[in-house]
Amino acid sequence: MDSDGDGVTDDKDQCAETMEGETVDENGCTSGDVDGDGDGVENTKDECPNTPSGETVDANGCSTSQKDSDGDGVNDDSDSCPSTPSG
Repeated sequence: MDSDGDGVTDDKDQCAETMEGETVDENGCTSGDVDGDGDGVENTKDECPNTPSGETVDANGCSTSQKDSDGDGVNDDSDSCPSTPSG
């Protein structure tokens, strides 16, 4: 059986909700379904696609070494003043 119509049978399909007609690999996944940096967030949802190995990420696929929450030019993992006012 191929529930999502992607050409890969359900018993081998690692991406069971692929839209019918999309190009998939041998696992039934599109290039967007794959997690290129191995952080647990699919490429299509990953706002930080090059997370260093082993770093914990948020729901958007970003680690503290990739975010600058206060916009001061210093990433959160190195920011001694994480609430710098804008300007």
